Order: sequence, then C-alpha cells, then structure tokens
Amino acid sequence: MSTLYTTTATLADRNTLILDNALPLTVKRVRVTIEDMSAATADASFLLKLQAIHQMLADSDYQSRSQEAIDKQIRAERESWDE
Repeated sequence: MSTLYTTTATLADRNTLILDNALPLTVKRVRVTIEDMSAATADASFLLKLQAIHQMLADSDYQSRSQEAIDKQIRAERESWDE
C-alpha cells in the first residue's frame, strides 16, 4: 500500500511543479493529481497573510491589550473632551 501525501504547488511551466512543502521521498516516479485552485487563490492569499501576521506577532512576544486597558484609555480620552 502506498502512502498518500497532500501539498500545494505552483505550476511553473507546462512540465514543472514547485511544491510548497518538501516531501519525505527519494527520487522516483510518482503519480500526481492536479486540482485547479485559482478560485480559492484570493481566500488562500488572505489567509496566508493573516497567518504570517499572527506568526510575526507570536515571534515578537507581542501581548495584546486587555479589554480593561482599552476601556480605560477610551474613558480617559472622552473625559479630556470636557476639559
């Protein structure tokens, strides 16, 4: 029984696929099934950008403000309007 691997790739030309992820295989013949993802590209690129932003925030140890801190800042801003 052969193992099935699923990844995405870019069709570089009519004969060349550039895989997004390396596969744990040695050089040999394989069967490839192609699914056109052009309809999902816009959604996928948005999700990839969002994932990249989340990863950058995680890597920088960014801590988002608490709801209380945000409310305190808003209150202070609004109180400054009356002065």
